[in-house]
Amino acid sequence: VEVEVTSLARFIDDALAHLAATVATARRPDGLYHAYNLVAFPSSDPAEVTHLPAMLEGQVAVLGTSALTASEALEVVEALFSSELYRADQGSFVLYPAAGRPAFLDRNTVPPEVMDQHPELRSLVGTGSSGVLRVDAAGAVHFRPGLSNARDLDAALDVLGADAAVREQIRAVYEALFDHHAFTGRSGGMYGYEGIGSIYWHMVAKLLVAIQERYLEEVGRGGDAAMIEGLAAAYRRVRDGLGFRKDPATFGAVPTDCYSHTPAHAGAQQPGMTGQVKEEVLTRGGELGLRIAGGRLTWGRPLLPEQELWAGTGGGRAFELTVCGTPVRVEPAEVDQMRIERRDGDVEVVAGRTLDREVSGAVFDRGGGVARIVVRLAPVVDA
Repeated sequence: VEVEVTSLARFIDDALAHLAATVATARRPDGLYHAYNLVAFPSSDPAEVTHLPAMLEGQVAVLGTSALTASEALEVVEALFSSELYRADQGSFVLYPAAGRPAFLDRNTVPPEVMDQHPELRSLVGTGSSGVLRVDAAGAVHFRPGLSNARDLDAALDVLGADAAVREQIRAVYEALFDHHAFTGRSGGMYGYEGIGSIYWHMVAKLLVAIQERYLEEVGRGGDAAMIEGLAAAYRRVRDGLGFRKDPATFGAVPTDCYSHTPAHAGAQQPGMTGQVKEEVLTRGGELGLRIAGGRLTWGRPLLPEQELWAGTGGGRAFELTVCGTPVRVEPAEVDQMRIERRDGDVEVVAGRTLDREVSGAVFDRGGGVARIVVRLAPVVDA
């Protein structure tokens, strides 16, 4: 058993080293990271690997790896704002760079030079349900309708009895024209839904979570103050691109409602409880300083700017929220202190920013034993 555990540990170490190397080699010249690679096996020689365009999903993923330092993570976010993924009109990011699509009548047209170079392909021209290619009234050559994939193409070639050389050539033309190998779905083929030029708000919210996690990690380890503030500024900049930070004219809808996406040609679309709601729940606690560590509730450095954080609630400079149904009021103070008000009228005041396991557990259990908590926070002074 000991040998097996040692072997497993060695395997994990080797795997982590390979993953770190993969992340490092995926860095693009513009500071972003390649998200997806395409592999092809055209012969018995080594495989060919090519990259798909930049993807927001890939940047979110790399921000969540331990292979990047805080400084490198911040560079990724800054590169995003300078990239073709950024939509300045919305202050946010599309899923993929906006791909140009040929006009409808220009699609599925075999380039004339291909037919000139390979006259043998003329033998594949047919009519009705026969053949593989069609010639229109203007003399342009097209693949006939119904050839949805390589399997359909092979079946049509079987009917024609095409020889190996012709098969190889027409398959190459077919793939070069339609590029199925690099098909990414609606993001590269249509303009509606999460299509070309669209912002997918759930993925932007995931980016927000990834940056906040980096920020909290840096704060937790007592990192450099300038780096912490840089990550906080990057977070706020991404946050400013989300709906509720905008006016209705800019957002194209009610800014406080949840929407699936915003296409390039219209305002926000498809209202409803989208996946973004989950990320908003996760990030809001971090913005207000709420943390859970070791089964205990604690209050760290809030992420919101001072002028927004202490806007005033209930007659004073404070903010209020509920944690597992328990009302919590947070106030600025000279020293860190927590006041626990129980349902039976008992009041306990403790120093610091962290509740013990007993009180934390009572809050998590939602039993109502803790009626309210008042958290008083002293300003954070960086060294």
